[in-house]
Amino acid sequence: MKINRTFCLDVEIAKELRKRSNQSYLVNQLLKKYFFDDGINQSISMMKTTQIAAALHARVESEFMKTMLLQFISSNRDEDL
Repeated sequence: MKINRTFCLDVEIAKELRKRSNQSYLVNQLLKKYFFDDGINQSISMMKTTQIAAALHARVESEFMKTMLLQFISSNRDEDL
C-alpha cells in the first residue's frame, strides 16, 4: 500500500532529486535505509506505528520532536498490542 505525502526539502536536495527518473523509489529507498540502518531488513508497512515512532525518535536531534514522539508512543502503546 502506498500513501502520498508532502514534505519541505532544501533547494539543493530538490534540484538533485529533480534529476532522478524515479524520485519516489529513491526517496523510499533512502528513508528505509535511514530508518533501518541497523542491518535488519524490515518492511515499514509491517511495523507498528509505535515502532516507527521509536525509530524516528532515535534519529532526530530536535528536543521538541523527541518530546512529541515520546508523547505519541506513550499514548498509542496499547493500540499496537
